[in-house]
Amino acid sequence: MCMLIREVVEAKASAELCKSSTPNSELGASQLASCKSQGLRARDTKRKYKIRGKTASIDGKKIRGGKYGGSLPVHGKKNRSNAQKGSSED
Repeated sequence: MCMLIREVVEAKASAELCKSSTPNSELGASQLASCKSQGLRARDTKRKYKIRGKTASIDGKKIRGGKYGGSLPVHGKKNRSNAQKGSSED
């Protein structure tokens, strides 16, 4: 079986893994970040974001990230291009 580097680096954690009872400490950093971005695990941050025009804390909430069609902003040059709906880079 042959995998591209892009498939390994940009791998999305499965919904089954994210919804499992496995504690956050047992998941890898990339898997945990993917689960949080998909809105399947609660976030743990004190940072506040502007959501639907109001500044709100997201600590302890399951909020989907911009890459997955949510209301949180997409950070970083690489992620901005990934977050464009309907675009593909192949």
